[in-house]
Amino acid sequence: MADELKPRRQKVRRQLRSLRRRVRRHLVWEGLAWTWGALFVFAAASLAVDWFFRLGLSTRLILLVPAVGLIAWVVFRRLARPLSRHLDDLDLAELVDRQYTGVAQRAAAVVQLPMLLEGKVQASPALVRAAVIEHAEALDEIDFAKALNRRRARKCQSWLFASMAAVSLFALLWPQTAGLWAKRWLMASDERWPQRTY
Repeated sequence: MADELKPRRQKVRRQLRSLRRRVRRHLVWEGLAWTWGALFVFAAASLAVDWFFRLGLSTRLILLVPAVGLIAWVVFRRLARPLSRHLDDLDLAELVDRQYTGVAQRAAAVVQLPMLLEGKVQASPALVRAAVIEHAEALDEIDFAKALNRRRARKCQSWLFASMAAVSLFALLWPQTAGLWAKRWLMASDERWPQRTY
């Protein structure tokens, strides 16, 4: 009896595995967008402040320490920690349940009820079979991928590519400014900003 239910159980697990991969992809895009955003803000703010106030090396180093700390915190909070979380089948079913009420209960039934028929039988095989088939057929009608917020992932991707294009364009249009910023902030150079002298 348990062998008869195995294909249905495996199908639900395959759907959940596919959803797990999609969730991880979403988390990667979102984490990269946050990380790049922190770097972008730091680069823009440091360029503006340094350009107007001509900061000395010691001031730049003092400002660099909290900036690096903040960027590291963003990487940990938005990229490393979400990707390190273990998402088991029932966690993923709960995620889908937000969009389609009852999915978590149905997935749990399909995945866990057949275990009652393994070894010493602990429940009525006919009732377990009927319940698993009923829940599995209901789950066949549901697209698990729709539980994900695709619009949010597209926004993250758009922001990432647009801001990278803006940085590349800036470096192409003003290569000396970009190069001097990199020297002053990334290589601790004391080379000065160009200025008009009379």
